[in-house]
Amino acid sequence: MVHRTGQKPHAGLRLEALEKTGVLPSLSELFKMTHATSDGAFVDPASVRLFHAVAARIEERETQLPQQSPDGLPVTLTTEEADRIFEEVAPKKKGRIVGIGSVNEVERAILSYTSRRDEETSQMKAR
Repeated sequence: MVHRTGQKPHAGLRLEALEKTGVLPSLSELFKMTHATSDGAFVDPASVRLFHAVAARIEERETQLPQQSPDGLPVTLTTEEADRIFEEVAPKKKGRIVGIGSVNEVERAILSYTSRRDEETSQMKAR
């Protein structure tokens, strides 16, 4: 599946989004970040189909929830619930989810990303 992030791992992009916003993006949000251009156009037809299939399933699930919480706010799925739906809908290949790779191996990605960032920071300070 075509994406537009080059060699940068999707797990690292998800962690960068967490650092910037303080909120971990769902897998469908990450998929859109990595497979769509800044104007929202997906880079290939397979990406469009997968994204719309996941969005439809999430919308279907949200219609089954109560429409408002006790404090009057609209009820939406948690990131974990949306991620489970993405994992159910997206095809698998070689043990990984097509379109996002091994992004669910977040603990390993956090360690790798943190150590790489610390190493880069140390190198920059040494200069």
